[in-house]
Amino acid sequence: MQISANLPQFKKGTALLVVSGDFEVDFYLATNGEIAKADSMLVGKTNPLITSGFVVNESGGSKNLKVARHAEFLNAFKKHLTYLLSKSAVEETHMFAPAEVKNELQAALPAKLKKCLKVYEGNFHKEHPFKLLEKIAFLPAE
Repeated sequence: MQISANLPQFKKGTALLVVSGDFEVDFYLATNGEIAKADSMLVGKTNPLITSGFVVNESGGSKNLKVARHAEFLNAFKKHLTYLLSKSAVEETHMFAPAEVKNELQAALPAKLKKCLKVYEGNFHKEHPFKLLEKIAFLPAE
């Protein structure tokens, strides 16, 4: 999709936008005035009838479902990111993530992406890509 002229155009290289919710992530690639969703992932609840903090007894002991789902989310994030980076050369990275997952997602990034990383705290997962670009243009990153 063509980026509006008053928003960042990313003429110097490809930018990766990582837009996360608590258990879902969208990856956008932007370059030369164009932005496109490159990938997305969602880690669903294992059993939607069980609340997220419920503890289940298993043969190996108790296991908190929310912690297990979060670990599954981080593993899926790393796999999707690795695949995406194998297909695209990224010059800069912008991460939009809630406080609950921001630090873990930052830690999961390769060193190359951490050098050019700008972080915007908040759950912007449902936002239109142009709203994200406005935040890049007009809001200071952390």
